[in-house]
Amino acid sequence: MTIKNLYDRIFSLSVLDFEGWNETDVREDFIKPLLNLLGYRKNTDYDINREGKHQLHKPFLMVGRKRIDIDYELLVRKKQFWIIEAKPAFPREIQEQDIFQAHLYALHPEVNARYFAVINGWNIVVYDSRNIDETYQSILKIRVDDLPQKFSELNNILGSKNIIPMLKQRVFDDIKDILSVEVMEERLQEFSLGVDSILESVRPVVRENQKNTYLRKKIESEQKFKKIYLSSSFEELIKLGFSFPNTLEQFNLIYEAFNSKFEILNNVEKSKIVTTILQVLRGRPSSCHRRNLIALLVRLSPNNEMLSDSLSFSSIADEIKRAIKDCLTHFENQSWLRELWQLEGNLYRVYYKLTFFSNDFFETFFHNIVKVKKEILEDEELVFQAPDAPRERVSFIEQIVKMIYYQCIGRNEQLLLQLNCELNEFESRLNLGFQEEINKVHPEDRILLNYHKYNKPFDFLNSGLFQFLYEDYKIVYSLLDDESLELILKLIQKKLEQYTSNWVDVFLVKYLFNRNRYEILTNISRNQEIVDLPNLLKQLSDYGQIFTYVELSPDDNISLIRVSIRERYNPSGEWTLEGQLDIKDKLIKITALNKKNKYISNPIKPIAFPTSDKDQNERND
Repeated sequence: MTIKNLYDRIFSLSVLDFEGWNETDVREDFIKPLLNLLGYRKNTDYDINREGKHQLHKPFLMVGRKRIDIDYELLVRKKQFWIIEAKPAFPREIQEQDIFQAHLYALHPEVNARYFAVINGWNIVVYDSRNIDETYQSILKIRVDDLPQKFSELNNILGSKNIIPMLKQRVFDDIKDILSVEVMEERLQEFSLGVDSILESVRPVVRENQKNTYLRKKIESEQKFKKIYLSSSFEELIKLGFSFPNTLEQFNLIYEAFNSKFEILNNVEKSKIVTTILQVLRGRPSSCHRRNLIALLVRLSPNNEMLSDSLSFSSIADEIKRAIKDCLTHFENQSWLRELWQLEGNLYRVYYKLTFFSNDFFETFFHNIVKVKKEILEDEELVFQAPDAPRERVSFIEQIVKMIYYQCIGRNEQLLLQLNCELNEFESRLNLGFQEEINKVHPEDRILLNYHKYNKPFDFLNSGLFQFLYEDYKIVYSLLDDESLELILKLIQKKLEQYTSNWVDVFLVKYLFNRNRYEILTNISRNQEIVDLPNLLKQLSDYGQIFTYVELSPDDNISLIRVSIRERYNPSGEWTLEGQLDIKDKLIKITALNKKNKYISNPIKPIAFPTSDKDQNERND
């Protein structure tokens, strides 16, 4: 909710004419929207219990009633802290009898509310049930026409975000009053130890609350976005939705919504959707958008291999191969797209560095954003995704770069070339003092991504692409031909550190090995427990259990890579395979195969392995 929207809703309540309103009218048309503005909603952490019923026992029976009905009980995570007694709009002033009645309800043992409010539309009056005398002096009184000016006062006391801090302050005040009458100083230390004991006992509960809140908010967030995605058209999802996900988890969320709608279409309708994807992919999407669309096509390709003859594309498989080759070669045969790719990386690096040259301004700017968000967001939102300065810096850079990038996609190649030259020159000047400037900034306040290395040498496009395709390596493996594999080898031979080990590992160990691209020469210095090394590797690969560590040989003239392959999620231990990979001669030379205990003591059993009897037997074998 924007500040303007909040003010408009508060103002609309302040101009209501309550003449002739009964108690039900006041409850439904004034108190209910007021509580929503204060952050309370049914079936949330800040819940509303309407017309709570409680039995009266001695001494409460003296009032001549056997039961009380409370109009509103306001709860924070199922614990009750204040109540509202609603009254009709006539008479306009709150009556003493109404205050006495609400006070009685607040004192009920089952209610035990620290605050109570009496509201008749014309007036909102708040009382502290534990600090009230015969004059019924209120702690806050607001006339309805003053609501826009005094809403913040009401929110500071009873707002869902402020009620707990307010109550804690009241506890501090009570403690101060009690301890101020002590005459023995050691009693203060006794009290301090008692407070420490309470804090330690409640700490695990708070941690569990935090964990449960995070998981619940995560599910709620996913459901919210799924609802948005399901209500979006295919064109909106393809051209906009898939341009944002930066992680595999985010991608899977939108893909599930997309596929649930896609799989019920007939073949002609599917072909039209796929054609739209291919058209966008052949256009000028950003690197993030491009990799997501390729990953989307990979997911769709098994059931939609060939497109309709009436379409301008021959097959999804061919288009995926073309798109992957474009990424691997950085569009070497499409100079215009190559300039756009370079522009994106140049923009990220330049804006990243610029924020540190003006860091006094940006540091204040980002920390003020964090401060405002922490004041506005509810605790549950802060638990789920707490704002911090590095994330705000990332968000700022991404928004600026995307805005400029999409403004430049219509420019011709010559203009893009000129712009890239100017950015490179500007960055060269920035580099003269960049290290000095960034060293002034605390490491925690710098950045979360390697923006300063984009395209030099960090390859965001290829690294991000194969991070997404990692989970679908069998599909990708079926799409890659010998030409693609030779291209990968050629790129690796050029300079390994230009690419992240993530996708290099996947291709070398999973794709290339499974395609029998390499001859394995074993030379294992251990006993003969395992003699069939290729079958061992194949079994690990099928389970998706291979983890590799790749490093460049110290001698750059020799195309050798050291590879370790580990069997993960095995509670009894792990195998470590070490050797050399000769790219030129296409040989994997195994020099050692060792088994070591994975856990020394108190093993925690992993949950990622299959648990069926068949899988259990295979694992034991």
